Amino acid sequence: MIFLPVAERELRVAARKRGSCLLRTVAALVALLLGGVMSLPYMLGGVPSARMGNMLFGMLGWLLFLACLSAGLFFTSDCVSQEKREGTLGFLFLTDLGGFDVLLGKLLATSLRVTYAMLAVLPVLAIPLLMGGVEPGHFWKSCLATLNVVYCSLAAGIFVSALSRSAARAFSGTLVLLVAWCAAGPLLSVLWRGLSRQRPPAVLEFLSPVFPFLASEPGSPPGHFWQSLLLNLAAATTVFCAASVLIRKTWQEGRATPPAATGRKSRLRLWRLGPRKVPRKWMDPNPMVWLVRRAGRQADGLWVLALLASGVVLLASLMGIPPQGWMFWHAFGSLFSFLLFILVAVQASRTFVEARQSGLMELLLSTPLRAEEMVTGQWRAQLRMFAPPLTVFLLAHGTATTLASSAIWSGAGAQVVPGFPHLLLGLTIAITTVISVAADVAALSWFGMWMAMTSKNTNLAALKTIVFVQVIPAFAISVLSSVLLMAVVMPRLVTAGAAGASSTFMGGIFPALSAVLPLALRVGKDALFIGWSRQKLRRNFRRWAAPAAAPQGWSLPVPPVIKAVRA
Repeated sequence: MIFLPVAERELRVAARKRGSCLLRTVAALVALLLGGVMSLPYMLGGVPSARMGNMLFGMLGWLLFLACLSAGLFFTSDCVSQEKREGTLGFLFLTDLGGFDVLLGKLLATSLRVTYAMLAVLPVLAIPLLMGGVEPGHFWKSCLATLNVVYCSLAAGIFVSALSRSAARAFSGTLVLLVAWCAAGPLLSVLWRGLSRQRPPAVLEFLSPVFPFLASEPGSPPGHFWQSLLLNLAAATTVFCAASVLIRKTWQEGRATPPAATGRKSRLRLWRLGPRKVPRKWMDPNPMVWLVRRAGRQADGLWVLALLASGVVLLASLMGIPPQGWMFWHAFGSLFSFLLFILVAVQASRTFVEARQSGLMELLLSTPLRAEEMVTGQWRAQLRMFAPPLTVFLLAHGTATTLASSAIWSGAGAQVVPGFPHLLLGLTIAITTVISVAADVAALSWFGMWMAMTSKNTNLAALKTIVFVQVIPAFAISVLSSVLLMAVVMPRLVTAGAAGASSTFMGGIFPALSAVLPLALRVGKDALFIGWSRQKLRRNFRRWAAPAAAPQGWSLPVPPVIKAVRA
């Protein structure tokens, strides 16, 4: 008998896929591009090579760490639940294979592409070693910490996928598990230290996958890194083994729900989606809006994120933290915004992907509805479901950004222009931030609908949407805005002098300009993505709507006519 037959087959299939080679090539090119772009300002400023290498290693290392942390979301969160929906998982258990054999094959197949991409980035990450800014021990420990976070993320995705059947629930559950795994231990440690005034147990911080990466710094105790690494590997292995045991009990369809529970669920659905009989004047004339909204539970993740952000802002306000404490909101706000973008991208591509897989799209195309009406109905439904939680999130994010920006510029000692106080400056930056986030959400919604028509599953469509709409343009906009701002500042410094420029221009006009210019670039980028996606959806909707049918321009073969032969 072949040792681990599912693992061997999955590895052979994954190694022959075009995406495996393409992903590692793109990862190496992106790392080279980012490394060159990030080091350009320091080279022009005359920064020493050792310091520049240290900064470059830190930025590239954290970007690689975050990319590997999200591997479980896009690669393993739906690997087992998809087999359940297609009904192919039960055939594997008719053989002598166990849950460990099946899940190990899935883990190796999904980790192959991520490992290829990470190995392609490591040579670029080793360039700071030649620049003299990074020690060899720091480099190798960072590589081990990155491999650890890949294993933890993939194991978390497989665990949630083994318990789920829906792709959306598996994605949301993996996201919640990863956030809790990374942040629960440090938060409990902070609360322990604040309430009991004693040192908390070290295991709370060591269990977080982020801690080995932080402990790889040269100044950290060497024992902390190895202890945290071993604890994380043990925890990830425990999660994987638990999934191997539970998959034999969760792959079948659940039993019917008792009548009492059915009544409670129907009342909950009635409260969430409204009455089934709605006055005609209140109904949207587009039936696609009703169809998307009846799916339900699509805005739950956005509501949780909005309420969490609002709770953090409200708690910080009630605690009366000093103005300097609000400076940390830029990091928390960026994290909340990125989670918001991920949830919007997943939900925007969910409806069309599931409709194509279930055959519902073919039924919709047989109705009098036009392609443009289907796309418009999907957009209206998303707007109605996502507008309330998005409004709550933007209010909290704008309030915290106002306080954080005013604290940063007041603490920097900038001499503000008369009539332009710090609070007004912070309000200007907050307004630009809110507008840019709203524009990004609209672009993600439209582009996600188009990616749903050209992708095989929801996770792949969401990954393409995030990379093309947010990740790649973010670096391009940051570089372009920095170059334009330098072109504006340098003539002022030359003509007016450093003192005159700092008192008038650098105090109020430059901060406002540094917020408005990236806003204009981001809104222009979002407008281009929205226009391009709408045009593609209008022209090619029917071409990609029914994947089961023959491609456009092809004709199905006609069976040959068999003539009867007389004896």
